[in-house]
Amino acid sequence: MEADSANVPLGKFVMITSNVEDPDNAKLYVRTDEVASGFSFITDFSGAQGIQGQQGPAGQDGANGTDGQDGITPIVTVTNISNGHNVAFSYGTGDSRNTNFDVMDGNNANQLQADWN
Repeated sequence: MEADSANVPLGKFVMITSNVEDPDNAKLYVRTDEVASGFSFITDFSGAQGIQGQQGPAGQDGANGTDGQDGITPIVTVTNISNGHNVAFSYGTGDSRNTNFDVMDGNNANQLQADWN
């Protein structure tokens, strides 16, 4: 900065922008003839944060994703058994998601005995 002071008109600002390890980084000076160096220190902007601006407009929508598999609504069957009910969910013959469990009443309230097919 001082080596190139002849190229900076009086009253113009100079800011040092180097890296965060440099102790002079982000310092602001004004060119003057009142000090021997030719530059008068104004402030140090290191660590300064700007004010929060307004939120920008929403971006464009992205491309559509691929379609998922068609959903299948299960058939739900509830039947009485001794001391409770049997609940069965069926997605079709041979489907690995078919589920069958017993809900026990009485002394065994809320006990589930699951049989996953």
